[in-house]
Amino acid sequence: MYSHFPDVSRLALVFGAQESTFRDVVLSLQTDALSAGADISVLGVHEGWLRREKVTRALVVDDRGDVVLRDFSPPLRPDHVWVLHLPSVGERELHRSISSVLKDVPQINPYPASERADDKAETHGLWDGLPTPAWKLLKRGSPTLEGDLEGFLRKHGRVVVLPNHGTEGRDVECFGAGEGRLWEHIDHIMSYDDVLLREERGELTFWEEDVGLLRFCLRVHVAWDGGRFVAESGFVQVAPSEDFPVASRGRGGRISSLTEVLRNLRFRGGRWVPNEGDVSLVREVSERAADALNEGLKEGEMLLFMGLDIVCDVDDGGRLLPVLLEANPRPAGLQHSRFLGLEHDELFITSALFRYIGR
Repeated sequence: MYSHFPDVSRLALVFGAQESTFRDVVLSLQTDALSAGADISVLGVHEGWLRREKVTRALVVDDRGDVVLRDFSPPLRPDHVWVLHLPSVGERELHRSISSVLKDVPQINPYPASERADDKAETHGLWDGLPTPAWKLLKRGSPTLEGDLEGFLRKHGRVVVLPNHGTEGRDVECFGAGEGRLWEHIDHIMSYDDVLLREERGELTFWEEDVGLLRFCLRVHVAWDGGRFVAESGFVQVAPSEDFPVASRGRGGRISSLTEVLRNLRFRGGRWVPNEGDVSLVREVSERAADALNEGLKEGEMLLFMGLDIVCDVDDGGRLLPVLLEANPRPAGLQHSRFLGLEHDELFITSALFRYIGR
């Protein structure tokens, strides 16, 4: 395709995962670029293939539509950089380093903006006024720690306990007042991070035959098109069993398509059928969340693409209520993404972002 054209714009996807697991992401995004009519070559660049601000080798899509590894001599300078799929250990530190080395190259997710999303408490603060769970940050060493926890439990009953900078469902657990493991779990998280308490939300569940009612979490991808944020695509993470409180592939769950889950929803034991208005509301809330997360930033400083995690309730009028949980500045699983809608089931990540960087 565009693997050898010298005059097209180059988007370097910098990753730290295994090369074999990233090939589908390169292919999916190159396909989206072509569909958007953008003259952009997508390069999958392992962080070890960078020499300062230049690329020595990359995964590219060739003229047959195959992803191949290509060396560049002399090394080439990308026109845009997007940091994705870094190792979970040291992820933020590695992103900071890559972002600093490539500071003179326009970035889809520059580290300072990504840092806002990595800090869940800061994200919730920026989302004040949007539908989110009630939350409380427990800081390590706080003299009011016990009182803060007990007060939150009295008000909300069951709470989700998680690290403030966690990812992929790591150490996310749900507890009620008086459960013996609660303090043990808080102490464990506090050995490496502050603790975020969140009100348990997401009464809307997914019915799977022979398995039962499962918790699910929408992953909605939002991209900047040069004038506004657009919620375009996503997928669903489904919990592995009925009694499992966390819907995350990192905790044994699976990824499912939006259409499969949205056609099989249950609310308090009865079937619940969404309509296009419900999907439009998910889009609206997601786009407002992206705006809020970038509040006060100039275009060159913004987080231009993010994955939002959303659980769903139903309000008193029987309408969908999307509840924002967190933002992912380096979203994984992009190759599973599909159009955001009730009917579309085609693989798709973004056209808005390619319209922007292909101007």
